[in-house]
Amino acid sequence: MTTERWQEVPGLDGRYMVSDAGRMARIIGRPVLDRYGMVRVMVRGAWKTLGLHRIIAEAFVGVIPEGHVVHHKNQDFQDNRAENLEILSREAHASLPHSRYQLTAEDFDYIKSCRRPGRGRRKASDKQPTLQALSKQYGIPFWVLHSIQLGRLTYESYLHFEEVSS
Repeated sequence: MTTERWQEVPGLDGRYMVSDAGRMARIIGRPVLDRYGMVRVMVRGAWKTLGLHRIIAEAFVGVIPEGHVVHHKNQDFQDNRAENLEILSREAHASLPHSRYQLTAEDFDYIKSCRRPGRGRRKASDKQPTLQALSKQYGIPFWVLHSIQLGRLTYESYLHFEEVSS
C-alpha cells in the first residue's frame, strides 16, 4: 500500500494542502469543491476559484508554463490523482484523439429535456438524470451540458464547434 503524500499549495497563505491522490484539505475548515472540479479557496480575505487538477499538477507534476494545460490521461475529469495528470502545450492537447461522444440532434433534445426547473436539493422522486450522470454517459464536460440545458449552446453551434476542433 502506498502512502498518500501531502504538500502545501504555494500562494495560498499556507492554509491549504493537496495530496498526490487528488484530494485537497484546508488547515482550518475545508475547501469548497463544486461539481465541475473547481475549488473555492480563501486567500488574503477574498475568495478565489481554481481548478483542483491544476493545483495538484503544480504541486506534484511540475510548473505549468504559459500556454500549457493539464490533461487527464484517462479522460475522467474527476480523477485528479497526480499519476493521472500531465502538462501539455495547448497544441499538443488539441491534437490528441479525444474520446468525446458525437451528439446527435436526439441526444441534444434529451439533454435539454433533463433540465430541472428551479434550485434546491434533488428529491428521491426525481427521475431525471443529474448533470454528472449525463456527463459520464456522453463523455462531455458538465459546463457543455449545462450550456445546452440553458439554451446557450444550440445544436448548430455545437456542430460548428465539432468541425473546428476536429
